[in-house]
Amino acid sequence: MRNRLTRGTATLVGLVLAGTGLGAVSATPAAASSYDCPAGYFCGWSAEGAGGSMWKTSKSVADLGGWDDKIRSYVNRTKVIACVYEDKDYSPWGGYFPQDPNSPGELSSSPTATTSSIKFVRTERECSQKAYPRWYSETSPKAQGFGDMNGDRRADVLARDDVGRLWFTPGNGTGRLIGSGFNGMNTLTRHGDFSRDGHEDLIAREAATGKLWLYPGTGTGSLGSRRLLGSGGWNGMSKITAFGDLTGDARSDLLAVEKATGKLWLYPGTGTGKLGARKLIGSGGWNQHERPRGHRRRERQRPCRPLRPRGGHRQAVALPGHHGGQARRPQADRLRRLERHGELHRGRRLLRRRASRPRDGDQ
Repeated sequence: MRNRLTRGTATLVGLVLAGTGLGAVSATPAAASSYDCPAGYFCGWSAEGAGGSMWKTSKSVADLGGWDDKIRSYVNRTKVIACVYEDKDYSPWGGYFPQDPNSPGELSSSPTATTSSIKFVRTERECSQKAYPRWYSETSPKAQGFGDMNGDRRADVLARDDVGRLWFTPGNGTGRLIGSGFNGMNTLTRHGDFSRDGHEDLIAREAATGKLWLYPGTGTGSLGSRRLLGSGGWNGMSKITAFGDLTGDARSDLLAVEKATGKLWLYPGTGTGKLGARKLIGSGGWNQHERPRGHRRRERQRPCRPLRPRGGHRQAVALPGHHGGQARRPQADRLRRLERHGELHRGRRLLRRRASRPRDGDQ
């Protein structure tokens, strides 16, 4: 059990922690030792309450060597999360604890020393998995012109994590970092080519200024240098959505709802990579509607469901891709196949029987 002590708590000399049988350390040694850890370091001590010898690191360590299973109290004075593992090589299977940055004088303590490796990460999910969501999609028979930023005919997803990093996941379970600082944006949307260079682009609204920015795609899953698409006033709009070609001119268009009036506006794409004069297409009441969904062709397409991962990622952007783009859910896929063949009820009974069948080793 980890017990967090602050300087104020430690001044209660001889206090017995309820339900643990552990005694709090006296004020003088706890405060003095914990403050010995310099900013930018993770520090561990061989005894509880920041007592005994001190060890420190500012880099991830896969094997603590002589300090393996020796740390009984520690403090994280870095600006990132420290994953404290009970196994070597950052293995999460034996157990780990994600330690947020500590304030001066704060301390975590345990009577049992179990720490074997330490890794510094930006988001908690990186203690046990990749920073990006795992996304899979099938390969389309032909290119569709949207939902595919690297031209491999797979529906891909852009995901923004809690620290504002932007990740590209191409649909094969992998991912890579393509941008940072996107927490300053309060809208992200993509559907088609706005810059007229043949590659799908990303549009973002800057929260502080209300400016609308175009991040042109490069055709490789990366983004080029941003360009100003709207000089201001876009904070007065909601449900900003890259829709595809609504005007029939083979150019991608943008939809937005005016917050004050509930009017729906169309911002047509142009041949110069900018937006044309807006046109009113909904006279009011659109504040009560959900965000519009991008246009999808009818060529055996299913909607691409953005993956919503646990922890670390708060938004998956994007969107309709090619035929079959989705996260893998074997039972749901099995039911859909049976439903298409008129065997849904038999399939549900089959899955229930399989779920109720005792597994090897069950009592």
